[in-house]
Amino acid sequence: MDKQGLILCSKYAISPNSLGYCGPDENESLSQHLEENLVDKEVNHILSEFETMYPYLQLIAKENRIRDPFNQKVVEAYWLGNFLLNNVHKSDYLSFLQEKLSMEKKVIKKDFQKIKEKLSRYPFLPQHTFHVFNIFKKMSKDISLQTLAAMDECRIGYGKIIKKLKIKSQNDNSKFKNNIILSINTQPLKFGDLLQLGDVVKREIKTDFENNRLIDELKSGDWVSFHWGQVCDKLTEIQVKNLNYYTQQAINFFNQE
Repeated sequence: MDKQGLILCSKYAISPNSLGYCGPDENESLSQHLEENLVDKEVNHILSEFETMYPYLQLIAKENRIRDPFNQKVVEAYWLGNFLLNNVHKSDYLSFLQEKLSMEKKVIKKDFQKIKEKLSRYPFLPQHTFHVFNIFKKMSKDISLQTLAAMDECRIGYGKIIKKLKIKSQNDNSKFKNNIILSINTQPLKFGDLLQLGDVVKREIKTDFENNRLIDELKSGDWVSFHWGQVCDKLTEIQVKNLNYYTQQAINFFNQE
């Protein structure tokens, strides 16, 4: 069991799980484990029940001959992007979409045909943001503001901390212990003729589900990742470069005809 891989995966999976978007109804358990910086077979089981994330982890691990889908590098490849993605073959990825994600049953025929055609013609790097932009949204170029906002929240966002803000809890019985909001500089998605990252804006993100040790460590100038408005992790310089690169690759694939 790769404990660091499981912790990392929990950090990114917990926010959409809390909203009921992904995985089993086990958010309280995941939250408690994160707050205690503890992983065990229960966490492994919960994360294995995520119907999209876990198959992707299995695919990346298999293509790189790594036994454990929760290997830390595999988890990082899926959520942030790294060199392991280069070893995923197009034919295997297409089979994965058909057999593991049942895409032929979930999208209309012409949309799935378009997916297959684009995969045959253009470079692809199958991680979370790629899936959000190009698979989950079924290749539609008709982006409403509502859809664009959902894509922006669902991808792994990233930004530099401006300052940490202490807020007063409105609920004395709240399970959230730190009551810290991070003010960050980040680039939101925008869509005109093409999908792209927009100008830098200031945004506030929550830290509810993170362990307090990480929150205490964060300071102005640090880079962090976030998912559905919730902080995930502190990023290294290499991770920032990777996340920026793989986000842009997902955008480039989307913009191809």
